[in-house]
Amino acid sequence: MSILVLYASAGNGHRRAAQALYEGFILAGRSDVVMLDILDFTPKWFRKFYRDGYAWVVNNAKWLWRFAFDISNHSSRRSILIDSWRSLLNILATRELGRYLKHSDVSLVVTTHFMASDVLAYYKQKSNCRYRLVCVVTDYVVHRFWAEEGVDKYFVGCEEAKHELVDMGISANKVSVMGIPVPASFLRTLPKEQIMKRFGLEDKFTVLMLASAVESGLIIDAVKILMRDTQIVVGCGKNERLRKELEPLQEISPTLKIYGMIDEMELMMSMADVLVTKPGGLVVSEAIVKRLPMVLVDPIPGQEEGNRDFLVNKGVAKYARGSVDLIRHILRLKRDRHELERMRLAFDSLPQGDVAGRIVEDLLTSE
Repeated sequence: MSILVLYASAGNGHRRAAQALYEGFILAGRSDVVMLDILDFTPKWFRKFYRDGYAWVVNNAKWLWRFAFDISNHSSRRSILIDSWRSLLNILATRELGRYLKHSDVSLVVTTHFMASDVLAYYKQKSNCRYRLVCVVTDYVVHRFWAEEGVDKYFVGCEEAKHELVDMGISANKVSVMGIPVPASFLRTLPKEQIMKRFGLEDKFTVLMLASAVESGLIIDAVKILMRDTQIVVGCGKNERLRKELEPLQEISPTLKIYGMIDEMELMMSMADVLVTKPGGLVVSEAIVKRLPMVLVDPIPGQEEGNRDFLVNKGVAKYARGSVDLIRHILRLKRDRHELERMRLAFDSLPQGDVAGRIVEDLLTSE
């Protein structure tokens, strides 16, 4: 009997959570685990629509994403109709996955995306597939699409998410609060002096900015002011335009470091004093593991706004509405080390450590 970890490559977080769980099963000694992207079982047009459509909307038409998120997140006659058409389209597009499951010996399926849970619950009910279906929610708020009666077990990041699922009709005994799993590499660290030397940084107050999908003007305006007397590391990811705009500033400031993709992000987070980022479920969970205070910017309507509100209410993050707010928060935290320490202590209220390992242990001991 084998284990399937299933995600959807719409955004990077679902894949990273799946990778963390896959690693957890391997470390637990299971060699019969497979990690797959559900979109690889769909037609090319559907795959392109799901991946590229999501990216385009959240980057270019946030108002449309907010409308779609809100209208589909409330129980009504209209939302029931949306659910029916969504499920039908998902099932028709994943018939190849149905054939794969029918001819496999999968006994446990762990999903990190609501589309996968929707489809797997259907195949479990309508075919002879006898697997346990487990869903790992990758945000600190729960959209109604995550609620699926056919799921045998849920793992969520916080008590508030559990209450939301229960309010949607999911039995409380099906839901465990474990945290959100992050790759095992984030559990390791090195002495701060060694990390500083590796990245060519000084041992001083350091701000790490993950700016790949953040509005460029916000980052550029903040960097121009802060780089005068604050050590800043900017990860631009695949945003080459932002990188090219920032690189000339690096030439006039020895305290500014510009990267594309940052290798060994877990070490960079270990070294930083403050993280500036969008509130995506996985990146903030990585910061939680590192007990790294956050200033959150430019959230996607819906799930990222929910993550933002959760983290701000817990006291581990600040929210910056624009570059002026961002500069103000950074300078205050730099000046007031007591406030920074209060934010670090606030992480005690959140699930931390080896979340993936705890989930895997729970699943394997309940086989």
